[in-house]
Amino acid sequence: MKSSSLLSFLTILICFNVAVAEDNTNVVSLDAYLGQVRSKHDGVKASEFIVDSTHLIQRDVELLTEPSFFSSGSITNDSKQNPFFPYTRYESTQIQAGAQEQTEFGTTAKLSYNYTTLQYVGTQIPKFYQTGPLLEFSQSLWRNGFGSEIVAQKEQLQALNEAQKFSESYKYKSYLFEAESNYWRLALGREATQVSKNAVDRAKRIFDYSQHKASLGLADNSDFLQSKAALEARKLDLRISQEDEQTASRAFNSSRGVDSDTVDENLSQLTDYDGKNIEKKLKRQTSMQTRDDVKAAQEQSKATIAAAKLSQEKDRPSLEVFGQLGINGFDTDRATSIDQSFGTSKPTEVIGVRLNFPLNFAATHDANSGWREQQVAAKYNLERKIFEQERDWHDLNQKYDNAMTRYEMYETLSAAQKAKLRNEKDRHSKGRTTLVNVINFEVDYLVAELSRIRTLAEILQIHAQLKLFGDTYESR
Repeated sequence: MKSSSLLSFLTILICFNVAVAEDNTNVVSLDAYLGQVRSKHDGVKASEFIVDSTHLIQRDVELLTEPSFFSSGSITNDSKQNPFFPYTRYESTQIQAGAQEQTEFGTTAKLSYNYTTLQYVGTQIPKFYQTGPLLEFSQSLWRNGFGSEIVAQKEQLQALNEAQKFSESYKYKSYLFEAESNYWRLALGREATQVSKNAVDRAKRIFDYSQHKASLGLADNSDFLQSKAALEARKLDLRISQEDEQTASRAFNSSRGVDSDTVDENLSQLTDYDGKNIEKKLKRQTSMQTRDDVKAAQEQSKATIAAAKLSQEKDRPSLEVFGQLGINGFDTDRATSIDQSFGTSKPTEVIGVRLNFPLNFAATHDANSGWREQQVAAKYNLERKIFEQERDWHDLNQKYDNAMTRYEMYETLSAAQKAKLRNEKDRHSKGRTTLVNVINFEVDYLVAELSRIRTLAEILQIHAQLKLFGDTYESR
């Protein structure tokens, strides 16, 4: 008999341990949940790809001053007549191939080889071959003077690319901040629902007790009515908590790409945090780093200033020195023409100056003044963004400290209200107080406990928001 009882006890103990183990495996930690968000939230994945792409797109700036290959070809067959030079038709083939490059110094250079055939059909003039390399260059002296426009264009492209990178990085971190807030919001909802359920259970026991006493004529009917009203109030509180939990569950699932308001997993318990260990567990962000949206604003400011410089350069007079240097071959024999093209017997030398400027000087002056004002405005916008960042950092830390103080006070208050309620129940069981007092003390404890839980959730959400000022929410 003793062996049978011992065996039954061991069986129950093993089943209990298995059930506990299975329950623990169903707990999703905050880190595990954020891992799900990273892998299943389409917005998070899109931001990751955009951030990664900016490192590759940045090389597009190099193409502005890198050499490029060009070529062209055409065949001309022109049959219109010339009364001074009769011929049946004019035929020509033109082929050009080479490389060109624009330098940061404002020089544009082009080196090509040209192959042209000329023939007047219907005349005694033989077919000619014109061949030869040609070097062309131009140097900006006023607009884009010594490459100022190219430099501004590079600065603009680089800044816009960096602005997009930091903007998407901030969006990525905001998604994770929102997800972490949803995690703690659901944890709060569940804790609040549990507190409300316990309150309903206690109110139900008080109601049953007062109903029984009233039915026996041993208590005043007002106690029964008061307990009934208290029970209905607690049921309403529970309903509100359940609705909040349902909304939090949908937000929780939405962050990980699930369209449902049911969450089967267990979460970390808010009761794991108390005034004694909360600071140690959270490890609050203690130093402010430049937030990614501010970095994006810094780069956007650079892009705006560079764009203004480009527009100012566009309105300036254009003054260029240009030239051509070529060696040519020209003969009725193609091979002879090509041989001549590598000699110096038929050189081409050109040097000149180009000048172009707008005649509406008033409009040019006003436009330049406007672009300068935009540059100043970009600097002011950036300074304001930096100021707002520092203000937000200090505000969040102040809110965090205030919430911590309130949380410790609510902990003390909740413990006091619980002890007061326990003592009042004991007094009521001995007939030394009224049921109304017990119900009122029950409400006091419920309000204190819910306030404690909500304040803890507020601390956790502020802690998550402080991570936007650091590198905790880093992408892959």
